[in-house]
Amino acid sequence: MVSCQEWLPRHGLVINKNEVDLDAESSDLDRTITIGDRSFTVSDVGDIEGEVEFKDIAPYIGFGNPVKPGRQWGFTVDLGVRF
Repeated sequence: MVSCQEWLPRHGLVINKNEVDLDAESSDLDRTITIGDRSFTVSDVGDIEGEVEFKDIAPYIGFGNPVKPGRQWGFTVDLGVRF
């Protein structure tokens, strides 16, 4: 069992290969779509496509339990966030 004393702060950089593609379609041409504070009908805009881009490298900070000294194999856990 891992004790709280074995959890150490971790930090570094993470290579970020995440991608998000967005597609929205509707066959109801009278339907209203609201984006932010503006409203549109489907017949005005048609299909909506989008893409979210992330930075290639993201900073990371968290806590983790490293492999104990003297062991060659082990299980590690990191809990943290990347920005």
